[in-house]
Amino acid sequence: MTSYFLLTPDLSHVASGSYAECIVLGDHLTLSNAFPLLKIARARAGEPDATIIYDISKDSRKQVRGARRIIRQKLVRASKQTPFPA
Repeated sequence: MTSYFLLTPDLSHVASGSYAECIVLGDHLTLSNAFPLLKIARARAGEPDATIIYDISKDSRKQVRGARRIIRQKLVRASKQTPFPA
């Protein structure tokens, strides 16, 4: 199963969910000027790391070229401890 994460560049806020949920939440948060830049990471089943695949800003949604990887457990833990404000 593939997991998706929406995160701030400094990992101060992280949310997990489906791809569609991450896109909708990311668009909402950037359009409301709550966060200027957010990232979406994908973690495939069996992989220990998640790969950042998209940058979301108020003006655009861009696919990331240089693959930055983040430890999956770190994202899971952060999504429980520091979710996005409601």
